[in-house]
Amino acid sequence: MAQVRANGITLEYELSGPDHGQPILMIHGVGAQLIRWPQALCDALTAAGFRLLRYDSRDIGLSTHMVDAQVPNLADVTAARNAGREPDLPYTLADLADDAAGLLTALGIPAAHVVGVSLGGMVAQQLAIAHPGRVHRCAASCLRLCRGPRQKCYSPCGRCGPVSPALSNGS
Repeated sequence: MAQVRANGITLEYELSGPDHGQPILMIHGVGAQLIRWPQALCDALTAAGFRLLRYDSRDIGLSTHMVDAQVPNLADVTAARNAGREPDLPYTLADLADDAAGLLTALGIPAAHVVGVSLGGMVAQQLAIAHPGRVHRCAASCLRLCRGPRQKCYSPCGRCGPVSPALSNGS
């Protein structure tokens, strides 16, 4: 594993698979380090010729921890949103997507397929929205963006589709 500076922070990452392989950026959920991805899945993808890029998001594992940031008070965040104000947050989904784009840039990867699970799926969608040229295909899993009486789920970025529950490692 290695570290790189991206978007003003340090990100721990692991790059595996053939140098010439199509890159897949793998983004995990809240509190999950890069090592949480099932090794059998990673081995199968690299054996199929893909180049995997896994990383610890900010505040996770060996990446930068925002030690001075306070956990937002949900009531304050809700009140600010209801009043039409931006809440005071240490960082947002947009920041996490910019971290992912910065990681790709720092490693000289112009674009990648993106797989995200849980919060990582939301980050993957934000990455596809904010940096569409960086995302070939997006697969998001274990997120609930549902509406209507039948709970029809959809993808707001239009580029993300469902992935196998095996990607979530049971979480």
